[in-house]
Amino acid sequence: MADEANNSTSDGNEATGADKSDVKDNKGSSKTFTQEQLGQKLSEERKRLRDEFEKEKADALTAQKAEIERQSKLTEEQRAKEAQEAQIKELEKREHEITMRERRSEAIEKLNEAGISTKLVDFVVDANSDKTDQNIETLKAEFNKAVEEGVKAKLAGRTPTDKGSTTTSGKTTEGSANGIISKDGYRAF
Repeated sequence: MADEANNSTSDGNEATGADKSDVKDNKGSSKTFTQEQLGQKLSEERKRLRDEFEKEKADALTAQKAEIERQSKLTEEQRAKEAQEAQIKELEKREHEITMRERRSEAIEKLNEAGISTKLVDFVVDANSDKTDQNIETLKAEFNKAVEEGVKAKLAGRTPTDKGSTTTSGKTTEGSANGIISKDGYRAF
């Protein structure tokens, strides 16, 4: 009976197992779609994505046309000034990228010396070399503190008491400062 309910579509027609798919919704229950319904959903999504892409493309073209119009109204001197400013920005960007690569390399070297994983380099690197050094020292101090606390936590507990141990002969021994003495009074070494 439950199988009949799962095999029927929303309009009451029987659907074969190859023509439908089960999809879980957010509530955990299962919802069945026919191949036709899935095709329709995919078509709608494709259309939405295509429309979105074409709108972005049209916006980019409009912006590009507006920029070309704006530049056509500029004098030769103004265009040269804008080109120079664009070059300066590009050089500053490249210089910043090179500086960051150098700082990253230095930070990796210092982290290796400190015995700290180099996977943490992105957390300490800064454009300012002094700030990078300060970040590494802070990380090192906090890392060592965390390791020390972890070790203390592992070693914490009570001191074990010597309740004696059983020897191979089955007799219990007690600990002593001079060695182990069995209950019979014999000293074991």
